[in-house]
Amino acid sequence: MQKLYLNLARLFKFGSLVSMAILGAGLVWFFFKPDDLVYLQHSSLKHFALNLLPFRAVTTLNLGIVVLMLLPVISVLICWRHFTTLGEKKYSRIGLAVILVLFLGIFLGMIQVK
Repeated sequence: MQKLYLNLARLFKFGSLVSMAILGAGLVWFFFKPDDLVYLQHSSLKHFALNLLPFRAVTTLNLGIVVLMLLPVISVLICWRHFTTLGEKKYSRIGLAVILVLFLGIFLGMIQVK
């Protein structure tokens, strides 16, 4: 169990640091090139994958937010894998249910945003 705690601590530590570094770079870039303000007013989820491509400050900010949002999903996947390898059926089922709820929430959230 100690190994699980250490893996989760490393994930949140380095994941949040990477996300904050990406967000910081995007903010600095946006400060020096505010032309992307027009993009913020007309953004849509329709071209979400294209919005994560580089070469614009706002896309760098989007990437930092996506990295930050994926941390809980990855942590649940790590916990599920840990409990599955230990043979803990009860906790692996709970982890699988949480993963399904997270993906369902992400999917329904993406459908609702226009």
